[in-house]
Amino acid sequence: MAVLVQADTEILGTGGDTFEAARSVSVGGLTADINRGYCTVDVSLDDADVTVASTHLEPSEASSRRGQAGELVEVLPTDRPVVLAGDFNSGPGAETATYELLTESFWDAHTTLRPTADGYTCCQEDDLTNDESQLSRRVDAVLYRGGADPTAIERVGAATDDRVSLDDESVTLWPSDHAGVVATFEIDPTVDPEQTAPSGSSEQESDDRLTGFGIVGTITALLLAVLGRSSRGDGDHETDD
Repeated sequence: MAVLVQADTEILGTGGDTFEAARSVSVGGLTADINRGYCTVDVSLDDADVTVASTHLEPSEASSRRGQAGELVEVLPTDRPVVLAGDFNSGPGAETATYELLTESFWDAHTTLRPTADGYTCCQEDDLTNDESQLSRRVDAVLYRGGADPTAIERVGAATDDRVSLDDESVTLWPSDHAGVVATFEIDPTVDPEQTAPSGSSEQESDDRLTGFGIVGTITALLLAVLGRSSRGDGDHETDD
């Protein structure tokens, strides 16, 4: 995972860590943890300090996934706007416990702006060659809290026309087994971050709580899976264990 920043953006600091919660696997009598983590960057936008974070939570063990989400909620700052983009392996159409934990502390940009659209992001066939889209779950999302105001959100790589051909054009592939999510936010430094975060409820209304913000600073969070041949059998997709 990574957070990319435009060259003219003022970077205040970067961070990241691995989660304490991890899935353990045993092979040949040896046990090892499958470690996952997150990365962050703090930027300054028109006098507002903003934290942008990226993560990919555990796909194959629900208890570890929820533990990692809880660590994120605790470690990300509450005194500034925060945008969190990730493959959470949890959400509408899939296991929802981790998503519900996160949306007790964050708003979901998709739900705010497109509450009636499914916005599914997962998953195409492992070899990416299926003709019809098989997206049926929304496990990739851009979440926010603390004074960020979402202004637009869309999927990329989800339409049939987005498929790409190999050099000899004999095979057409989806760009990834996941669709990407692009969200744009406005930031108002005059807003108290503590007053613009959910207060312990995973039920989210649409956009009326954040109307009236001026365009003070704009950030775009981009979540895209890398083109590749992933395998559901190797733990790249969520399960309900």
